[in-house]
Amino acid sequence: MNGPYFTTFLINSPAIDAANAADTSLPERYSIKRDSNSLYKFNEVGVTKVPMNRAWAQLNAEQKKVVKASYEAMAEDDEPPYPIAGTEELLRAAAAAQKRFLASGRLYVVVDVDAAGVANTASVIEAPSPEMGKFIAEAMLLQKYKPALCKGQPCKMQYPLAMDFQVK
Repeated sequence: MNGPYFTTFLINSPAIDAANAADTSLPERYSIKRDSNSLYKFNEVGVTKVPMNRAWAQLNAEQKKVVKASYEAMAEDDEPPYPIAGTEELLRAAAAAQKRFLASGRLYVVVDVDAAGVANTASVIEAPSPEMGKFIAEAMLLQKYKPALCKGQPCKMQYPLAMDFQVK
């Protein structure tokens, strides 16, 4: 393929989309933009109302609510697993994958995080290409996570990642 290409990927899930649309108290949008020296011109690489470079403990209550919206029936004091340093490293991996594969379509990967915060298995539910799914699954398995909390105790839980990729 000869460039330049314009590509976009958005981080989303139905629950987060609904929470973002309904919650006007979160005016901030955080995004990563691709280096302009590349043949591949990235519009917004990731857009979310949750800062990507912050650990779970650094998120405010509203930001945690947005993250928790991806989970069913999570009690108020329960917490999902979350990348130790925030989601930025995963999003940079996704940007690298997109630069390599130039994929269009939906990506949905979940990783099983144990009570110690170790990612054990990743499942590619949907991917624009098998290579893209494998790349992101491997990046998620390498990530270190804050373990989930269930009734105040560390527990096993899945961490989802959903994105839409477009090449124009």
